[in-house]
Amino acid sequence: MVNDIYQKTREAYRKFYRIHSIHNLPGNWQSPIIPMMDEWSKQHPKANAFHEKMELYRLIAENFDPVIFPETPLFWATGKISFAEEEGMYSQNAGAWVQYHPRDTNREIPCDVQRHGKAGQYGIHLGGIVDIYHRAAPFTDIIERGLTGFYEEAQAQLSNCHTKKERDFITAAMTGLKMWQRMADRFAEKAESMTADEPDPAYRANLQTLAQTARRVPWNPPETFIEVLSTIVFVRNTLSFLDGVGQHVYGLLDRTLYPFYKRDLDEGRITPGRAKELIAQAFLIHDSSPDEDTLEWAQTFNRGERSSSVFIGGRDSSGREVCNDLTFMVLDVHHELKLHFPKLCVRVTRDSAPEYLRRIARDYLAGRNVMAIMNDDAIIKAQLKTGKRYADVVRYVNSACWEIVIEGCEHSAGANNYLNLLRLLDLSINRNPQIEQELGYKFAALDGALDFEDLYSRFRDTATSVARQICKVTGSAFSRRLSESNPQPIFSACLKDCLAHRRDYTAGGARYNPHGLPLLGFANVIDSLLVLKTLCFDRKTHTLAELLKAVRADWNGFENLRAETGTCPFFGDGSPETGRLAQRLFFDIRDAVKGMTNERGGPFQLGFYSSWEYMTWGKLTGPTPDGRKSGEVMANGISPSRRHAGLQLSDVFRIPMLTDITDAAANASLDLNLPLGGLTAKILENTIRAFAAAGGMQLQMNCISRELLKEAQKHPEQHRDILVRIYGLSVRFVTLSPEFQNEVMSRSTY
Repeated sequence: MVNDIYQKTREAYRKFYRIHSIHNLPGNWQSPIIPMMDEWSKQHPKANAFHEKMELYRLIAENFDPVIFPETPLFWATGKISFAEEEGMYSQNAGAWVQYHPRDTNREIPCDVQRHGKAGQYGIHLGGIVDIYHRAAPFTDIIERGLTGFYEEAQAQLSNCHTKKERDFITAAMTGLKMWQRMADRFAEKAESMTADEPDPAYRANLQTLAQTARRVPWNPPETFIEVLSTIVFVRNTLSFLDGVGQHVYGLLDRTLYPFYKRDLDEGRITPGRAKELIAQAFLIHDSSPDEDTLEWAQTFNRGERSSSVFIGGRDSSGREVCNDLTFMVLDVHHELKLHFPKLCVRVTRDSAPEYLRRIARDYLAGRNVMAIMNDDAIIKAQLKTGKRYADVVRYVNSACWEIVIEGCEHSAGANNYLNLLRLLDLSINRNPQIEQELGYKFAALDGALDFEDLYSRFRDTATSVARQICKVTGSAFSRRLSESNPQPIFSACLKDCLAHRRDYTAGGARYNPHGLPLLGFANVIDSLLVLKTLCFDRKTHTLAELLKAVRADWNGFENLRAETGTCPFFGDGSPETGRLAQRLFFDIRDAVKGMTNERGGPFQLGFYSSWEYMTWGKLTGPTPDGRKSGEVMANGISPSRRHAGLQLSDVFRIPMLTDITDAAANASLDLNLPLGGLTAKILENTIRAFAAAGGMQLQMNCISRELLKEAQKHPEQHRDILVRIYGLSVRFVTLSPEFQNEVMSRSTY
């Protein structure tokens, strides 16, 4: 697979990245579109956000620099208007102008919103309200209808508009769709102008194909493999420029491409080799940034997170598993080119084809821990419980790392409300009046609890009151106004029901409007409650006052008592008692926020995951009754605490059954290490099947050899191909800081 075309394509992409990288641009760089919009805004002081979006669309479409790579017929790079690492979300970039230039700059920020924003400083919860990342472009419907289908629907809705806001949304959507196709036309014009002077026949053919394709799509529904792949690449890499929000997903690639591939193959328009080459060229867009070769992980843009992901496998609308030639082709391209990005998300079931699971296992056995394994049966069940339609939920993806999104139907806002339950327990023991006063939260003291029910109810009240306050602020009038200050008419036009409702998705126009509420430190909290219950109220070997004194001393001078905590039941031990307590707390939080509405009028979806906060917030979180010392790493997702050695994988896989997580519609991630030595493809196949059968949602495995990783620490130049999963992404092990390297190696191995 590593051939001349691959090498030339990658080098062409890398040259583009070197020129346009944020690392190489001047420190005061900003998109040339920004001063244009500034001037337009001065001349149109009464314009609203929809008017601003229309002008922004026009300026981007007419002023971007179409960058053509003759090595490929794919088109995507927009040159000078934004830096290369991200497409539109950051303040320097073109599409973000409306987001970062709100009209009502003099609006008063309510006290509860100000307090909400401070919580992240104390490791309690994230202080964001609007999630401008983590969207999934509605590829399926764009491919089925073409932009013209949405344009005609919008045009028909004009006569149904009852308010100026409705008319502004529909008009902005129509303008945006036209300007989006104008961008494709400009790629075609550039390719046409380059064709006559291109001496290489293969490159000239690519330019001709590009020009013909860009004249047709995405305005018209694609008809061939190259047209549909070009549509996906173009949409994925330009929608963020236009609407100023993150569009991170390549979608359900094998099921989307396969009908076109099969027809082209049957009619002689394509060969398997050419299709594989084109998929490789699409993937290389996200695996050609040169910074990972020159910078350590922490120095790279956004900590190396390029947020591009591709999905394969899973059940279709008839319940059958998708597993075709392109499923294997995607896996082969990723493996053979030793790709890092796009992130590979494989949807599985307990009945997945053996060859599919063996092909997945191949990467793990090669030291390439690059996948998120998604269990369709559990995730689909969780989505159906929220009232969503089966035909919709089988189109689920995650929008970067874990955040489940029903492609074409919603934006789930899954990553701006992480709630650190363990910090709440910490502050219930290690009281901090200053934090309580600043944030307006009340952390009920555990001291003096008469029995475990009394103690549990105190912590439950703290956890549920903070959860409700997060949801209250997220759904407040201020948050609704903030959400609508940057409407996304193009994205909304392509989402189901927005045009029919004549409302932007930010105003709740989409079919579904959920907002995530992920929980962090869950296993540590359950372990802590079980220690308190067991030692203080069941065995009665220690008083509550004695145990809390040991915790407040950070266990110094109480080493024997700390060791005794390891004899108590714990999350992941496989016992019904543990499962019942975990489910009780989870359901109590679920019920506390049930019926509350978010900034788009939809419900909150609980989940179990976080980014690097399990480390950074761990440093802010004091000692806890589970034996954890101040500042130590916390459990992430639905994973057990790493204080417990010798866990059985079968017990860990029982967590979803003992703690019914099908109400965690936002997703529940399980992180684990397996010893690389002795693993076989068959063992990994059975492991994945067992995970799916047990009802887990997302599995993030590292198959590692600690000896090999220690060798990589000593001789990093010899081990650059080792990739490890750190949270929602994989990174080159040798580029991690020693702290993160040791954290990966310290995870429980089963």
